[in-house]
Amino acid sequence: MVKFLKPGKAVIILQGRYAGKKAVIVRNFDEGTRDRPYGHCLVTGISKYPKKVIRKDSAKKQAKKSRVKCFIKVANYNHIMPTRYTLDVDLKDAVNPDVLQSKDKKVTAAKEAKSRFEERFKSGKNRWFFSKLSLYKQNMISAKKLIKMARKWQKMAAASRKRLSLRRPVADKGYFAVYTIEGRRFMIPFMCLKSEIFRELLRMAEEEFGIASSGAIMLPCDASFMEYVILMIQRNATEDLKKAMISSLFSCRHSLLSYEHPTQMKQQLLISSV
Repeated sequence: MVKFLKPGKAVIILQGRYAGKKAVIVRNFDEGTRDRPYGHCLVTGISKYPKKVIRKDSAKKQAKKSRVKCFIKVANYNHIMPTRYTLDVDLKDAVNPDVLQSKDKKVTAAKEAKSRFEERFKSGKNRWFFSKLSLYKQNMISAKKLIKMARKWQKMAAASRKRLSLRRPVADKGYFAVYTIEGRRFMIPFMCLKSEIFRELLRMAEEEFGIASSGAIMLPCDASFMEYVILMIQRNATEDLKKAMISSLFSCRHSLLSYEHPTQMKQQLLISSV
């Protein structure tokens, strides 16, 4: 199974008092520990999001609106939903499992994480992470229902231990190749084009990268997110689950992952496909 829960991965908490809040993985424990003999991770998230800052606000008002509140907790792998985003904020030196041993250490670590999150927010990067999780009203899906469906989706993914073998050197009849933004190749059957989720990904790719007359198709997502999409299509997910996924794509479309040289990677993929 592909390891997609890595430090720096943005996730959504699905259970507990912070359900529906966004967090970032600081450290993984795939094999578990003596106290927790199951896969879990140490996460730091935002319990209170910053408010919208406008240009006419004074410096004092902007500083007040940019404040956040953080939380630190240990989360079971089954109680988080990974996203296709990563957060480039180094928290390893400030947040570690030892801070959970005492209240004073935890408060100190939370303050340090708070200052780094606020600095990241003021820089204008990772805007999606600093906004509340919202859905389109037309789908009429509440946040609690999304969390419930996401937990069911996680159980379905955990039950499948067989790795998806979709990469082939040459596309067979009835298949076409797509690439994720980190350069991983997937062979997709044409039947997936009937899925609304996949059509929405292709539409986002057209808006982000344009339409190329020849060469590879690049989708605006990473490999782990793509595997989830394929798994959901193969398992014939319910309509409500499909609507929830499309809604999450809509809410995240304006804050794609930032890579250092996306144009250079695209040129390499076009050359390799000739």
